[in-house]
Amino acid sequence: GDTLKIMPGNYSESFKTKPRVSIIGAGADKCKIVTINALDDCVVKGLTISSSLYCQKGTPIISENIIRGDIMGIILNENPCSPINSKNFITSNECIFGSITDGHAVIKNNIIIAGVVGIAINNYEYLTIINNVISAPNSVGLASSVLIPNNIEKNNILLSDSGAYFANPSLSYNNVWKAGHIDPEFLKNNNSVDPQFVNKNILDFRLLPGSLCKNAGDPNPIYNNIDGTRNDIGAYGGPDPFDMVLTSQLSRSINVSSLSGYPGDTISVYISLDNNAGLGKIDFTFQYDNTVLSFLKPELTDATSKFSLDYRNLSSNEIKLTLSANSNTAGMTKNIL
Repeated sequence: GDTLKIMPGNYSESFKTKPRVSIIGAGADKCKIVTINALDDCVVKGLTISSSLYCQKGTPIISENIIRGDIMGIILNENPCSPINSKNFITSNECIFGSITDGHAVIKNNIIIAGVVGIAINNYEYLTIINNVISAPNSVGLASSVLIPNNIEKNNILLSDSGAYFANPSLSYNNVWKAGHIDPEFLKNNNSVDPQFVNKNILDFRLLPGSLCKNAGDPNPIYNNIDGTRNDIGAYGGPDPFDMVLTSQLSRSINVSSLSGYPGDTISVYISLDNNAGLGKIDFTFQYDNTVLSFLKPELTDATSKFSLDYRNLSSNEIKLTLSANSNTAGMTKNIL
C-alpha cells in the first residue's frame, strides 16, 4: 500500500515495484523514466515512459501518463490481471497488447497512436474499450478477439487507412474514419464521418463544436459527459475525459509569422502558440539570420499583457526569451509576442 513519489527529472533506470506499491510522478512533462513493472493493486500516474509498461496481476490503475514504447506500449502479461488504463497518451507499434485468460481489462479515454495496431487483445474474460481515440494510419486501430464473451467496445474514434471493420455485436456507437473496408452491417450500429478534430497534426484530438461525434455516443446516462449531456465519441467524452493538462503538453507548438520587406524596412513578427490556454510560463530561444535582419525588441500582446518579459542575447543571432505571470492565460488569442 506504499506510494513512491517521483521528483522531476530524467531517470535512466527501469522500475519494478513490489506488490501494491504505487508510483506517482510530478507530471508527465516533468518525470521521464524507461520501463515500469506494475504489480498487483497499484497506481502508475504522472510519468513519461520511454519504453514499455508491464501490468502483472491484480488491478493496476494506469492513468495520465505519456507512454512512448519502441515495440509495445502497455503489456498485459500475467494472470489474473484486471488493469484500468485511462487518460494516457500511448504511441508504439502495438500500443496495448494482452493475451490473458483471467481478468477484466478496462481501456478508456486514451489517445493511442499506433504504427501497427492500436489495441491487440485476445482471450480476456471481460473487456471494456470505451471513449478512446485510436489512430493507426498504416494498419488497424482495434484487433480485439470476437471470441471474448463479454466485450463492450463503444464511443471510440478509430482512424485507419487500411483497417477492416465488420459487424460485431460488441461494437456500437463507434466512429470509423478512412478505413480500408467497412462492412455495411457494421454501419447499422456505428458511424463513418470526419470527426473534425481541433488539430490532428499537433495531436489535439478535441472535437470542434460542429463535429458529428459530439453527443453521438451511447445515450445511456452512465456514459454521459461530465456536464450531463449525451456522450461525445472520443477521448474527451464521458464522465472521466482525457485530461486537459496532458492535452496542452502534447499539442502546444510555437509558430513565427511569415512577413516580407525591403532593405531598411522595420517589420513586426508575431510569435504564437497553437494552444495557449493555461499558459503561466514559457522559455524559448529565437534564432534569426543576422546577415539580413537586426533584432530591435520584443513586445507583449493582449494575451500576455500581465506577463513579465525577460530576454537576453545568447549570440549575435540568438535570443533567449522568458514570459511568466502569476495568473494563467485564458487562451483567447494565440499571439504571445
